[in-house]
Amino acid sequence: MMCRTFLVLLAVVCLAAIPAAAQKVEKGAPAPDSVPAALKAAIESQGLRVLNEAGAAYVEIWLRKGLPAEAKEASGDIAYPGMPVGSFLGVWRYVIPGTDFRGQAMKPGVYSMRHALMPADGNHMGASPFRDFVLLAPVDADKDPAADLKYDDAVALSRKATGTNHPAVYPMLAPESVSEAVVSKDEQGHGVLKVKVQGKSGTAIPLAFIVIGRGE
Repeated sequence: MMCRTFLVLLAVVCLAAIPAAAQKVEKGAPAPDSVPAALKAAIESQGLRVLNEAGAAYVEIWLRKGLPAEAKEASGDIAYPGMPVGSFLGVWRYVIPGTDFRGQAMKPGVYSMRHALMPADGNHMGASPFRDFVLLAPVDADKDPAADLKYDDAVALSRKATGTNHPAVYPMLAPESVSEAVVSKDEQGHGVLKVKVQGKSGTAIPLAFIVIGRGE
């Protein structure tokens, strides 16, 4: 009996010693047919697939090529001073159910990505050290990649993704220069995708934004 108990305890210890699979990113597939033609023409032909800690495909992202932005360092509470507010950033697909940074449920499906600069008021203080966020919207409601949406318009579209009074939000962090796409954890354990995208002038624009995790 004691021997059996020892073996069970040993098995539990061994299992506990096995670390969870790390979040990581790998090369993905072309964008699905459900992406409108205008958006598909504006994004990279091959996407990025982000895996969660269980090793399962969580989201796929196709970034915009020729992003109309300048590579500038963060300034004050703005992470991307060289990026036009409301810019189309790419296409995001939830492979499995997920949540945005507010913990709102996000259904599997395809969404557009928009840059948004949150208002500098008391309702948004403390959510992130920067005011830059990615907002998601259903692709069938946001089909013009050339449009730089005003804040209210981007929020209205993003509410259609959540079905609530709040948009689907993902904080953008200070850009970091990387040679290839990586997912790393910040101090709070959020999965942060760091990547570079081609700017309109041909220069590399580094981006960093949270793809896995929710705020406290």
